[in-house]
Amino acid sequence: MIRILVIACLVLAALAPAASAKPKGCLSDREVKNDQLVRHGVFLREASRRCEAYTPGTAKMWLDFEAANGARLARETQMRAKIFQREYPDDTKMAAAVFDGRLVTSHRNFPLTQPFCENVKTLLEENAAKGFGGFTKQSKTAHDLVVLDFKTCAPTR
Repeated sequence: MIRILVIACLVLAALAPAASAKPKGCLSDREVKNDQLVRHGVFLREASRRCEAYTPGTAKMWLDFEAANGARLARETQMRAKIFQREYPDDTKMAAAVFDGRLVTSHRNFPLTQPFCENVKTLLEENAAKGFGGFTKQSKTAHDLVVLDFKTCAPTR
């Protein structure tokens, strides 16, 4: 009887990680939020640099935010890299380059206007005041872009 109990426990222990492992082919809610954060960071980085002529100081505002939150931004970027390794195991670097290149290119080609750059400055000021929590809240605007690019494991929002 004890042998059967021990064997049953071993089988259940072996199955537990498999049952809780995230299936390949979709993103969890946390992974969707991760991609939102990375995308919003790319947007603010590119926009702050480009808007410097319209709203002086935006480039420095982004650099200050990045300096204050660099460790957290790096963790989010590393988490995203792991997602790409899992979802594109045959050509991880190329897949990431395509996604990131598309993001950067779209942001660099967006026409600049005074109102756009004033909005970017407002976002950066909010991040300076509210820190990473404000940045996280802002990143929700990228949600639709993420779910258009990736299948999600469950409804998100």
